[in-house]
Amino acid sequence: MTLTMRLRLTAPDLGASDLFKRALDQALSVRGSRDFESVEAYVTFVQTQVVAKKNARSASRLIEERKHLRPLPLTRLPEYTTHHLRVTCWSTITVGSHIYSVPSRLMNHEVEARRYADIVESWLGDDLLEAMPRIRGEKGHRIDYRHVIWSLVKKPGAWGRGRERPRSSSGGAPARCRRV
Repeated sequence: MTLTMRLRLTAPDLGASDLFKRALDQALSVRGSRDFESVEAYVTFVQTQVVAKKNARSASRLIEERKHLRPLPLTRLPEYTTHHLRVTCWSTITVGSHIYSVPSRLMNHEVEARRYADIVESWLGDDLLEAMPRIRGEKGHRIDYRHVIWSLVKKPGAWGRGRERPRSSSGGAPARCRRV
């Protein structure tokens, strides 16, 4: 038989996010189920069961702190970050450190990418081209095969068992990559 030692971590050993995760885990255990009807139901649960209880302990200090806070600015913060980008000859744009594909007809055009909290929109002038889910983490990519299918059809074996569908009258393979 070997002896093992279990360490019990205290609040100074844990970060704020660890404490929040532990409190959320306990609240979910007491609830009995981790399934929610919608995202809004989950957010409401977290706000009422976890955040409100954690903030109740420091309510008196919060009231004192609010006396010293400056008023909020009158103008709202923007909901998105704007990036002006040139579409590469591979039909991609780089927003932050993430790569997104756009329709191939936009090669060498300048587009505006708007990065919201959960989506990325690509705009050409006043026209919304596409809204894509935002990639999280470090250096990701989102390539939509419909944007690059024209190049895959030309290469034997690149598309595997896929078949080319009839093209519309407005479509066609874009011109080769040109340096501008």
